[in-house]
Amino acid sequence: MAEKHAFEETSGYASNEYSENPYKRARVDNTLEFTGYQGRHYAEPSRVVHIRGVADEATEQDILQSFGQFGKIACITMMPKIRQALVEFEDIRCATNLVQETAAGNPVILCGRQSFANYSKSQHISRNVQVKEDSPPNHILLVTIINPQYPVTTDILHTIFSKQGAVQRIVVFRKSGLQAMIEFDCVETAKTAKDTLNGADIYTGCNTLKIEYARAKQLNVYKNDSQTYFFTQEKAQGSPPMRKQGLLSPPPTPPMYGGGHGVPSVPAAQPPMYHPPSSGGCVLMVYGMDKDKMNCDRLFNLLCCYGNVMKIKFLLGKLGTAMAELNDHVACNTVIEHLSGIELFGSRMDFGYSKQSYLVDPTNIPNLADGTPSFKSYAHSKNHRFISPAASSKNRVFSPTKVLHFFNAPADADKTSLEQMCIENGVSPPIAVKVFTPAARSASGLMEWETGQQALEALVLCNHFVVKNDSAKTIYTVKLAFSSTPTAQ
Repeated sequence: MAEKHAFEETSGYASNEYSENPYKRARVDNTLEFTGYQGRHYAEPSRVVHIRGVADEATEQDILQSFGQFGKIACITMMPKIRQALVEFEDIRCATNLVQETAAGNPVILCGRQSFANYSKSQHISRNVQVKEDSPPNHILLVTIINPQYPVTTDILHTIFSKQGAVQRIVVFRKSGLQAMIEFDCVETAKTAKDTLNGADIYTGCNTLKIEYARAKQLNVYKNDSQTYFFTQEKAQGSPPMRKQGLLSPPPTPPMYGGGHGVPSVPAAQPPMYHPPSSGGCVLMVYGMDKDKMNCDRLFNLLCCYGNVMKIKFLLGKLGTAMAELNDHVACNTVIEHLSGIELFGSRMDFGYSKQSYLVDPTNIPNLADGTPSFKSYAHSKNHRFISPAASSKNRVFSPTKVLHFFNAPADADKTSLEQMCIENGVSPPIAVKVFTPAARSASGLMEWETGQQALEALVLCNHFVVKNDSAKTIYTVKLAFSSTPTAQ
């Protein structure tokens, strides 16, 4: 029905601003419209109003809030492909007021963008899309964290929301992304917090708060930690007893890459992804893996570039599927953002959240087809890369590319030894190798393949390759990561 309306509007009264026909213009002058003009662009007054200039990110709720000031809205139909919408009012006088207001040169601001309104040729909208009413005011708020780049804990949320009034309970959970519920002592305090903080950023440009009224009547909290907290009467107005204060000031300038790997210092691609331990962890579902070539270690080799991996479990009842517990939701979001849809060993991989909050160690661990265990714990692995802010600042996060950065290789590593490492692991050798200025203890550099898929396979199979230097009696674990450098030549 939305497509029908879209065609009707663009071919009739008010074409959209992206039309290639220079003779179709939106009518904003009402001198003809209300004096009996019957041209081909004329539309009789209607309860249905055609909205143009709808922002890409606008939702039905945004339209309800922006245009609800003119009267009660009965139905909304979105046409996102052409950035338009149809709004049906219950009273035609409300539609008339809106059209006259925009015709007088006073556009309605929708998501920070000007939008315009004209009568639609339709007299009503088919009720395939109903207006979703707001939940009634409640003393509990539902907070959704948009674009979470930094961890969000009960300490941080209490520091923010306690400035608006007495906070009683906080629960952080992951149902539709990262969300939390904040329980206040009364509805008035919750309303003030919603009006004040909705749309605000915890940190500049990220961790944006989208606040709605929750339907729950009371939150159940059984323990006090970073995910759930019950604040007593004495602590409600002040700061809770916290192990460390949440950092609410703007994040510092993105760190400079360094760490002795021989790479010139350049601005980092994004803020440091420090993943401090959290209670319960976060579990991802991994789908679409090659059942014959993937195992726990190889999946770890891939995921460790984006966060600290605690446990991995392959589901023998669903071949090609695994569960991976990471240290926190930030790491999970990073994995989903950078790896969803990648093609590895000819199979498309996808990632999503699991309903489980952590993986339980099984008593019986069967083997995979290659003889390796189907479950492994990496909680005490020495190959975690985000164990501290300093370590995180040295690990830049990129989506898969055809160039890999290698480090912690033997000091005498050269093109021949690196090619041999790839051949031993069944990987096509790189087409170019660049070794940076040799360091006293280890070597680092870049390796380039013809395609990104070849580089991805090399990272999965060769990451954490162990090299034993008999002369120096030292064991090196060669580590790989994706690089933003376009070539290694």
